Amino acid sequence: MASIKKDKKTKKWYCRVSYQVDGKNKTKAKKGFRTKKEAELFASKVEDRLFKGQSIDEAWYGKKPKEQIFANYFEKWCETYRMSGNISLSTYNKYIAEIKRVREFFGDEELTKITLQEYQEFLNKRGNGRSQDSVRKTHGRLNACFKRAQYDGLIVSNPAFDAKINYTNVGSHRVKYYTEAEAKTLFKLFKKEINIKNVFLYIALSTGLRLGEFMA
Repeated sequence: MASIKKDKKTKKWYCRVSYQVDGKNKTKAKKGFRTKKEAELFASKVEDRLFKGQSIDEAWYGKKPKEQIFANYFEKWCETYRMSGNISLSTYNKYIAEIKRVREFFGDEELTKITLQEYQEFLNKRGNGRSQDSVRKTHGRLNACFKRAQYDGLIVSNPAFDAKINYTNVGSHRVKYYTEAEAKTLFKLFKKEINIKNVFLYIALSTGLRLGEFMA
């Protein structure tokens, strides 16, 4: 948040912008504005550039942003939008693992150079031996990151748009049945301990109804 004040001696306005470097709070001031509006406009531009990931010098002097390495941008995005606030340790560790995967695959490649084909290759590799849910979550994170970069004007198009969710671990959906011996044991238990729950289970086991049919 920038502060705008008027210098009592010079009668001119100045602004002071707050920012962070390596987690440390810092400020930078600029003096000599003729009006309060000029100071506010300058501070607003600086804050907007800082929000988009520019360094303080780039934001302050209007320098062209350096090409950003995608892995660095993704890590900063995770820290800003997903890993801050009240999250569980398991969720935090999942994002750490995701950042590592991105670094291992994309290396030092620039954000603007990533193509849909390359991103699809990354997603396909992620899906090797993984479930649909795992691949979908990874895609969801990276897609959101690319959308942010596109919104901030760092990339023209989203390389994750229309990517396919491919996976090899389809899981097991076999229906499990009780053996005759297991069924007899359960019947004895139900007769020994009579209650509403066991009555319902006894009926279901006797008729062979599936859960959905029984609940109906």
